[in-house]
Order: sequence, then C-alpha cells, then structure tokens
Amino acid sequence: MKFLFPVIISTAIALPFDSVAVDIEPAVNLIVKYDHALAAESYRLQAELAEAHDANMLADPEAEGEFLFPEKGNERRWSVGIS
Repeated sequence: MKFLFPVIISTAIALPFDSVAVDIEPAVNLIVKYDHALAAESYRLQAELAEAHDANMLADPEAEGEFLFPEKGNERRWSVGIS
C-alpha cells in the first residue's frame, strides 16, 4: 500500500495539464446539461455577453479628424471623433 502513494503522485505529476483540462470540459457540459438551474444561468450569461458585445460595436463607424489652428499664440491641436 505504501508503494502506491509514490506511484500515484508521480503519475499525477507526469500527466500533461492540457489533457486534464480537455477531459474536464465534457464533464462540466454534462453537469450543466442535466441541471436546469445551471443551464439557465449559463444561457443568461451567454446572452449578457452577447448583449455587451453588440453594445460595443458601431454599425457603420466613421472617424473624423481636423486640425485646429491656434488663436492668439495657443498651441496647435487636432480634434478627432468617431461617430
């Protein structure tokens, strides 16, 4: 029995972490599939993410820029706007 502990520990350390992450994802999807509360929360978060993404996108953006000439010795400036 004492021999198994080092074998288990060395096997766990030798496993690549990428394969562990890939194996966990189907298990999480299976749990979410059968738990209606988790599925509803997942869909709500996906909808909130899509809404935030759409709110940050402009339909047809236009960039405008103009050079502002100095008045009475002020600095030269640029004005830039996106509409």
